[in-house]
Amino acid sequence: MRQLDSSAALIHAAGTNGTNGQDATRPAGPCFDDTHRYVDCGNGTVTDMVTGLIWLKQADCLGAARYAAANQAAAGLKNGDCGLTDGSSPGDWRLPTKEEWVATKAAAADLGCTLGGSGGPTLTNDAGTACFNSGPSSFAGVAPVIHWSNSSLDVNPLYGWTASFNFGGIGTSDKNRDFAIWPVRGGAR
Repeated sequence: MRQLDSSAALIHAAGTNGTNGQDATRPAGPCFDDTHRYVDCGNGTVTDMVTGLIWLKQADCLGAARYAAANQAAAGLKNGDCGLTDGSSPGDWRLPTKEEWVATKAAAADLGCTLGGSGGPTLTNDAGTACFNSGPSSFAGVAPVIHWSNSSLDVNPLYGWTASFNFGGIGTSDKNRDFAIWPVRGGAR
């Protein structure tokens, strides 16, 4: 495994990058491995080599909440929370988009990794070649539950998109329901 930035980088720029000559920190970048889909970066994060997303390693750390509170909890995540030693600050983390959930779960769905198929949750192992339960996995606390995305339903903004880790689907729900919060950073958004 190699890591782009092994720890938080300290940047000092005279008026560039919006720092006005002040020191600013940025979170550690993704880590890389040419043989695995998911790579444990050793700092509380896991990089998805397919999507480029950096996931919180401890999937269940923030629990469950309604849509607005879930988005706020993800945005408030920072270095020192949930086992993170990545140098991240509030605002670096967010919930995945609907499209990112689709991309994350696609290989697992193709393998039949659902409670009704080969066994949930709908995620692959680190290699990306078998279901999560076959292991090994860099993630901790992954459960076959429904997770929020940060995407609203276009035709009805009172509903948000969700990712089901028990049956593998992407769906919608009233934003006043409590669903799991699993933050990411990076990616195209």
